[in-house]
Amino acid sequence: MITIFDINKCVNDTIQNAVKNIFDYDVPIVAEELKEPIERPCIKIMMDNHKNGKLNAFFQQKNLTVYVYFFAKNDRRTKFDNMKVQNAMEQALLQGIFINDMWFDIEEVNTDNTEGVLCCSFDLEIIEEIERVERDEYMEELEMKVK
Repeated sequence: MITIFDINKCVNDTIQNAVKNIFDYDVPIVAEELKEPIERPCIKIMMDNHKNGKLNAFFQQKNLTVYVYFFAKNDRRTKFDNMKVQNAMEQALLQGIFINDMWFDIEEVNTDNTEGVLCCSFDLEIIEEIERVERDEYMEELEMKVK
């Protein structure tokens, strides 16, 4: 079963690999909320709009939206840094992502550049089999005496 932690780790790894060699400095992914002070450069990844439910008796469906915020090193001159990161993230994400050795397609990456902060977002839809827990023990051997 794919957990929200598995999704978070996979998205973080994919984004980190996408921006790894763009600049001559590291761009860390930080776990703080958007409200906290921003130490530039950095990337913040948030997941929202979670839906998890049964598709039918055998499968469950998870839907969520992932938001990736990039804060450029220089907050007054962000245009070219934002363009580099946007291009790298779009190329990486549109190839799809692997979560627990399962490949998931990302059909669309949306970008928004507001006040120098780049925000890329995409939707994930995960359909997986419902794990069944056997409640009854089955007999392994049956011994019978026939008369």
